[in-house]
Amino acid sequence: MIKRRIPRMPIAAINHIELDDRGIAYIAGTRMKVYILIGQMQVNNFTFEQLLDAYPSLSRAQLHAALAYYYDHKAEIDRYSAEVLERAKRMQEEDERANPERYARLREKVRQFKEREQAKG
Repeated sequence: MIKRRIPRMPIAAINHIELDDRGIAYIAGTRMKVYILIGQMQVNNFTFEQLLDAYPSLSRAQLHAALAYYYDHKAEIDRYSAEVLERAKRMQEEDERANPERYARLREKVRQFKEREQAKG
């Protein structure tokens, strides 16, 4: 018996993700970084639909591509996100030491806002 080999069809490449010169993944045609999108999903505990609602300019396909890219590169993206957050925290601490009066005013505004929100019930 002769087995006929069925030629495989090439899979269409869907290029929703691009890398910049530093290797940071973006959604193609946008300025949206994959790690930012994933961070928003994690911090806000968003479902896929909620994330899609939060970013109406993104298509379902773009969002699925971002999630797929994240899961394929999870350790790398999580490590980069942690580094970015740590740098931001250090910068804020340095800025607060350099501008204590401004931060005191900001803390007071936040306190007043919280009081108003609590008074609303």
